[in-house]
Amino acid sequence: MKMDNKNIANNKINAPYEYYKNVFSQKDPLSMSNSSNVEFSEGRFCFRMLSKEIFLLWPDMNAVYADGNDAGKSKAILLARLVMQGRITSFSGRFLAYRQMPWGSVYERQFDGRCVKRLAYTYGRNLELFKKACSAIGGTACGKADASFDIEFLNGLFLRFLLWEADEEFPPSAQILFSDNFENAFNAEDMAILVEIVINDMKNIVNNL
Repeated sequence: MKMDNKNIANNKINAPYEYYKNVFSQKDPLSMSNSSNVEFSEGRFCFRMLSKEIFLLWPDMNAVYADGNDAGKSKAILLARLVMQGRITSFSGRFLAYRQMPWGSVYERQFDGRCVKRLAYTYGRNLELFKKACSAIGGTACGKADASFDIEFLNGLFLRFLLWEADEEFPPSAQILFSDNFENAFNAEDMAILVEIVINDMKNIVNNL
């Protein structure tokens, strides 16, 4: 029997979405707001993601942008896990590698393949496209590597994308760093997922250029 890849992909997101939706809907939103340090107002948690306003509705756990467009289930799960389990704290100014985060060394190989190498090989031969994509999601050039940007992923949580261009001798390479307050907001697995979300958003922007 032939497997339907689309159905498999849908089940991979639908099952966890329904699980977290059930847990989220039973929690007190004001308690979650206080523990996570995320504003809750008019039945929704309020965020700024990649320079856009985004809201997580309670108890439905729908993630929507300010213009009313659906943000998707992956982002809804990520935001719900933050308000249920994490906390937004202040950024001290230090950026850390993934392996320096709690449990990061355990998942470093997977993160390198899913995120770092993908970033390098997508943009390592076209720095101008990388600059346009990063700028379009609110990134600010930080003057490091061959091209680099600080990107506010969410409410004072920053990513630093560094890219080195390919040449005749070396393949493209990249590094992804996290502001030190990430460790209070997300676990290592969520951090890999959110970087994939950023790279996917950049890809969608590039496709529309």
